[in-house]
Amino acid sequence: MIDQALLDRATELLKETAHPQKIILFGSHARKEAREDSDVDILVIENEVKVRIAEMVRLNRTLSPLRIPVDLLVVSRETFEYWAETPGNVYYQAKTEGKVVYEAA
Repeated sequence: MIDQALLDRATELLKETAHPQKIILFGSHARKEAREDSDVDILVIENEVKVRIAEMVRLNRTLSPLRIPVDLLVVSRETFEYWAETPGNVYYQAKTEGKVVYEAA
């Protein structure tokens, strides 16, 4: 289980680096079912993502000093909106079970 201060710091680092539209915490931490060995599932929604894997690597490097186990996904706003309505995929899970930890004004 990762403490709230560390999750808040991860959110701040992602905001500073990615300038996202939205950050969603999902999975066991969002459901308050995390165990000691649980990773942190984070979805970063950006207005536009040119090379998704490169952006995921860049943001993972940003979080690496925190030394927390993270499963980080990056998606464009358009792709998220399209797939978030379809049950059975990770974007639907993030939308229905996730906790929005940041949303741009």
